Amino acid sequence: MNEIKKLEKIKKKIDSKFLHLQDVKGTAIKMKDNKYVIVIYVKKIDPVLKQAIPEEMEGIKVYIEEIGEVRPL
Repeated sequence: MNEIKKLEKIKKKIDSKFLHLQDVKGTAIKMKDNKYVIVIYVKKIDPVLKQAIPEEMEGIKVYIEEIGEVRPL
């Protein structure tokens, strides 16, 4: 399986596990330090959320990024 398909598969797993949580606003595949990672965007990082989200999934790093309230333009 090529790397992009693997990343998309992992992102779908993360979406199904975490997008239903109130403070989780979205996910993305990004480059960080010349490697692909999954980013989970949250309104506010709290200890319970941080503990629930893995730091790595299937060998791919997972990062949490606090973005605040999301509002339509």
